[in-house]
Amino acid sequence: MASPASPEIQPMRLALIGAGAMGANYVRAVQSLTDVRITAVVDAQVERAHQMCAVIGARAAASLAHAGDVDAVIVAVPSADHRTVAEPLLARGVHCLVEKPFALTEEDCRALIAAAAQGDARLQVGHVERYNAAMQALLAQNIAISEIRTLTARRMNAASARVMDIDVVLDLMVHDIDAVMAVKRAAVTDVSATGTKDHAVAVLTFADGATANVTASRITEGRTRDLTVELKDGAVYALDYIERSLSRDGAPLAVPGDANNLGRQMTSFARAIRSRSATEVSGEDALAVMDVVWRVQKALGLR
Repeated sequence: MASPASPEIQPMRLALIGAGAMGANYVRAVQSLTDVRITAVVDAQVERAHQMCAVIGARAAASLAHAGDVDAVIVAVPSADHRTVAEPLLARGVHCLVEKPFALTEEDCRALIAAAAQGDARLQVGHVERYNAAMQALLAQNIAISEIRTLTARRMNAASARVMDIDVVLDLMVHDIDAVMAVKRAAVTDVSATGTKDHAVAVLTFADGATANVTASRITEGRTRDLTVELKDGAVYALDYIERSLSRDGAPLAVPGDANNLGRQMTSFARAIRSRSATEVSGEDALAVMDVVWRVQKALGLR
């Protein structure tokens, strides 16, 4: 006999704050979801919000006060404005998914963490590569952190005018710093780096002596985004973010899931809110990543 159907869960209503390029990505990603809806798009340039809302049937508003009833918000404004937008919301109990980079100073990061604690609000930071299907498959391998010898990450793009107001560490390398820290799950005790604001190589040393070699570039030909994890017994996991593939010693491993990384991120955020559990990428996690980002920038003379 079939088990009785569970009560239908109403989609979580999200307001998207910020109708720029990242906001557009969220609008595309939400269209295939059933557990989450973007019911309002908020932007001071309300005409941009109207254009996005036409795609998903949401309400356009110049401020959150006019966004209608929502359960949580996605903060996709420029990083320099994350604290200004999210701190008062978190302090009054509004759950927030804040895009990466979390915030540009330690003071701002800590203020957001404190506001979330004050308001008992869920705070998640948008390190979206955690939700790449291949990364989820790698994390599901439950590799013992003591068995990891080295990690090697590469994220290289051709030159682009898309983001040139920040350096390559904050633009691209931040993704892979988060990824290697998520896999290794240990403190970074030493950081060295060489390069420029557009092409950088960093070596991170963990507390147990394991290392991560991380390369980020936006001046190379073609596009590369991969991660290799070498274990002490010689086994090697190879992950390709673009192909969403994972192998161990050359043998392919199963990678369930499609290309909707942002969709999985929103679903994870909604699940944490509904279950009142910890978010998968907490403010503390994101602050630890930013601490390494700042150390890499300092080593490169960019800070």
